[in-house]
Amino acid sequence: MSTDPRIPTVKGTAKAYRTEIPVWTAADIDINPKASGLDGSPTQVRRIFTPQRRGTGELIQGDSKEAVDELVDKLRQAKIL
Repeated sequence: MSTDPRIPTVKGTAKAYRTEIPVWTAADIDINPKASGLDGSPTQVRRIFTPQRRGTGELIQGDSKEAVDELVDKLRQAKIL
């Protein structure tokens, strides 16, 4: 059994576009509307925000060995290693 994803075929993609996806309501599946959706959710969003930037990053370029050596040096200077 392979776990590699399969590439969709053109025929399969076209069929997927023509297939209608059913939409069910709480009444369709016979559940209490207050026990589902936003009203029934045990979690609540208190606020949404974009975090502030903490600083700039640094891009280390070069040959693999040189880049690794430079990274290790910088981590040692910052006393992370």
